[in-house]
Amino acid sequence: MSDLISKRTRNAFREALVGWTISEIQTEFDNEGFTPNLNHDPGVSGMRRGLVEQIYQAIDFGDHRDVSRLLEVYQTVVATIRRDQPDLAGTLIDHLHRDGVDTEGPSFRLRSNTPAALRPLHAVAQALTAAQVHAQIARIDASIDRDPALAIGTAKELVETICKTILSDVGDEPRNMDLGDLVKRTTQRLSLT
Repeated sequence: MSDLISKRTRNAFREALVGWTISEIQTEFDNEGFTPNLNHDPGVSGMRRGLVEQIYQAIDFGDHRDVSRLLEVYQTVVATIRRDQPDLAGTLIDHLHRDGVDTEGPSFRLRSNTPAALRPLHAVAQALTAAQVHAQIARIDASIDRDPALAIGTAKELVETICKTILSDVGDEPRNMDLGDLVKRTTQRLSLT
């Protein structure tokens, strides 16, 4: 999975933290449960830069939970810097916006990565209350960028699941039908043809 926060943004925040004390840096990251990987040689100059890179080494930038916690740290950094260096704070916010971070409201957060075309499916899954449908939609969401073939295969399974759910609800039990026949029978039973 690709990084949810770009290296450019991480570097900008690292450089902004050079003006902080080691203790302040450690405290902010520790508040969100991040500890530095002290075995990592960051290959950067300066203790503060090195500490931030060691902390970054322990973060999975493709994991929404880790990134959400990191955004809590970044929000504090921006709020602190905004008092004395509003231009730098604006630059950091611009970096976050380019990464798709919503900086409005009480906390920074990733914007929904669910493509607009998939949003209606979430509503359908809620209405059907079918756990398998929810799982398939989540699998599609998670694999669009990192494994498009999985996303396509899961989309096919999703159509099959929905067709079978609909047919079952109307008292029709399809057996050993391929996808085309399932869709055809479903559209007929729903009078969509």
